[in-house]
Amino acid sequence: MKQKIVAALLAFFLGVWGIHWFYLDNRERGKKYLIWCVVGVVLSFAIIGLIPLLVLAVMSLIDCFTYLFMSDEEFDAKYNHKGKEPLNG
Repeated sequence: MKQKIVAALLAFFLGVWGIHWFYLDNRERGKKYLIWCVVGVVLSFAIIGLIPLLVLAVMSLIDCFTYLFMSDEEFDAKYNHKGKEPLNG
């Protein structure tokens, strides 16, 4: 069973790499975060590489606070679907 505090902490500390999405079984979104992170790191020798990293950091921070302020019932319905079809989002 996924816990929202764990998801929030992962989003806060490791969110740029998309680890929180892998934890929540959303591998496609996790892969996108990871790819953009690698692109940002590779391009970080030029200033332009900081843009994707900054965008990912802001998105991860938003994800973190979204999980924290989400009710337990809503979090369970969205991410702890155990054989049921997950809610969109």
